[in-house]
Amino acid sequence: MTPAVTVVMSTWERPAHLALALAGYLRQTGGIRFELIVADDGSGPETAAVVRRFAEKAPFPVQHVWHTRAGHQRTAILNRAVARASAPQVLYTDGDCVPAADLIAVHHRELEPGTLLIGGYVRIPPEIGDSASEPLVTVYVAVSRQAQA
Repeated sequence: MTPAVTVVMSTWERPAHLALALAGYLRQTGGIRFELIVADDGSGPETAAVVRRFAEKAPFPVQHVWHTRAGHQRTAILNRAVARASAPQVLYTDGDCVPAADLIAVHHRELEPGTLLIGGYVRIPPEIGDSASEPLVTVYVAVSRQAQA
């Protein structure tokens, strides 16, 4: 069955943060079918293992799109990842963002022509993650109706 939403999550070398962010997609509410594509900007084997373990238990399709690190090439890996999307809606996020439980449902419900969906965040204490200088965030969707030109 084709998913309604493709989540494209960028990451690079923060496997502990990524594991927490991925786990947030296991608790999504609203019953929206989705797939998740991890767009990896050249992380090492620990990140690949996190994605593989998650994909084994996830009740939705998970793909890991990776390329060799050649400097900061986030946009290139995001383009490769979105090319694999099978849903008509795409939700972009980052590997240090734990989604609110209704993130996908709100995104799916509110997205329509002329609508810009903007994510907000709440910082999570850095001691939970793997870097004291870069805390995790939790993401929610705010809706802003925009007139089309």
